[in-house]
Amino acid sequence: MSKILNVRLDERSQTALSAIQEQGSDTASEAVRRALVAFARELREKELALEAAELMADDDDRKEVAATRDFFGDAFDAAS
Repeated sequence: MSKILNVRLDERSQTALSAIQEQGSDTASEAVRRALVAFARELREKELALEAAELMADDDDRKEVAATRDFFGDAFDAAS
């Protein structure tokens, strides 16, 4: 499903769009699509990094992981 989006670009946004287009986007539309996907991926990676940091700081969770590793041994490491 395609959706049409109209955007007014300020100078900074126009410069960014030009830079993205120089990296291989044929059209402004393709450049914007690539930028949106890349930004969404970056947000998700930050969310995952934050979640991982929270889990690493959780002593109870770390103990549970260690107990699971002890119980399953090599099979646990092979699965991860």
